Amino acid sequence: MTTYTEEWVTAQARSAYAHGQASFTVRPERTALLVIDMQDEFLRPGWSPYWVPAATRMAPRLRTLVEQCRALSVPVVRTVFDDTHLGLDRPYALQHLPHAGTGWRLRNLGRDTVVVTGTLTNYCCGTTARQAYERGYRVVFGSDVTATDDESRQEPELAVLRKGFALVLSADEIAQRLTA
Repeated sequence: MTTYTEEWVTAQARSAYAHGQASFTVRPERTALLVIDMQDEFLRPGWSPYWVPAATRMAPRLRTLVEQCRALSVPVVRTVFDDTHLGLDRPYALQHLPHAGTGWRLRNLGRDTVVVTGTLTNYCCGTTARQAYERGYRVVFGSDVTATDDESRQEPELAVLRKGFALVLSADEIAQRLTA
C-alpha cells in the first residue's frame, strides 16, 4: 500500500495550480468564442463607478482574437450582464446583445469547446467556465483576454480554473491552437 505524505500531496496540488492538467485539441470547427460582459459600464474610462481599467486595457487584444475567430468561422457569442449596476449602458447595449442564460444552441452548431473571455474574471467569466465544464464542454479560458476589477484576484482565479476546470491560455496561444 502506498502512503502519501502531506508534502507530496501539497506539491502535487501546487503543480496542478501552476500547470494544470487539461489537455485537448482546440479545433475551430468545434469551438465557440464567448465574450462575457464587455459593455460600456465596465469598459468606458471614468464613465461609471463600475469601470474595470484592466478590461479597458485588454479590449484591443480581445478585439483581435474576435477577428481571428471570425476569420476561422468560429461563432462569437456575446453576453451582457443583465442586471447591470444602474443600467448605465442600456437600452443601447441590449438591442444588440443576447442576455446571458438565453440558452444558446452551441451543441446544435456542433460545438463542444468554448473559449471564455471578458470581464469579470473571478465572477461572470469564472462562473461561465465552471458551468460550461459542468455541462460537458471543453473549456479554454483566456488568461490575458479576461479582466477583473482587482488585479490581485486575476492569477488566483486562473490557478483554480487551471487546476480543475479549464485549459488556461493567452490570446496568442488560443489563436495558435485554432490555426494549428
